[in-house]
Amino acid sequence: MIDSDTVATAATVPGLIVLVVGALVVGAASCTGPREGYSPEQPIAYSHELHAGELKMDCRYCHFEADYGRHAGVPSTAICMNCHSGVGQDKDGVIKLTKYWDEKRSIAWVKVYDLPDFVYFDHSRHLTKGFECEICHAYVEEMEQVTTVHDFNMGWCVDCHRNPEHPDDPTLQGSTDCTICHR
Repeated sequence: MIDSDTVATAATVPGLIVLVVGALVVGAASCTGPREGYSPEQPIAYSHELHAGELKMDCRYCHFEADYGRHAGVPSTAICMNCHSGVGQDKDGVIKLTKYWDEKRSIAWVKVYDLPDFVYFDHSRHLTKGFECEICHAYVEEMEQVTTVHDFNMGWCVDCHRNPEHPDDPTLQGSTDCTICHR
């Protein structure tokens, strides 16, 4: 004889399976879904159009870690103050920046290009091969507020690994072995 607890347990197993599979699908979609057009508000308005465009500052002045490691990094308050301790003191953004500096606080920049933790990406490896920042990040020197232009999902990366921006140099074709990016 089957008791009511067994029936209740048997009835919930398919429901749990559907719930788990659904959560996995939603989770995977959020990690691999298009990120094109993502443009978060920052704690201090920062114009890449002014700094990288008009003033011709190299990306690596603020994002200096890109040459040496995985992450490009976000600029510290000290990096900003290298110039702004004497420039633009009357501007709203510099007034906010100076307050962070005086209070010895870091700026909580919101990462625009923040990949999931299970994705391994190394900026220095790509830069050493001769890839310019624009290949992935587009022309930020034309953007008042940085916005992703590409999907920034697995398909977009794999397409580039198969057909890099330097088609005349086959040594630049990236590996498509899963373990290169997923560790």
